[in-house]
Amino acid sequence: MTSTVQEALTNVLRHAPKARSVTVTVEQDPRDVTVEVTDDAPTAPAWHPHRGGYGLIGMRERVGRPGR
Repeated sequence: MTSTVQEALTNVLRHAPKARSVTVTVEQDPRDVTVEVTDDAPTAPAWHPHRGGYGLIGMRERVGRPGR
């Protein structure tokens, strides 16, 4: 989970340069852990040329791996 949060924070730095604050919320119940990372950057069109990464799809796939 730690590396997933680190990746989310790196994404804020990369894709939301006008963010002034970031909030990480972690909630746990007997079966699940939920992590939410939000920032206060203004919304902008989500147009980025493909840079060879896998974005949120890749992050979602990695979350299920042990140690992520």
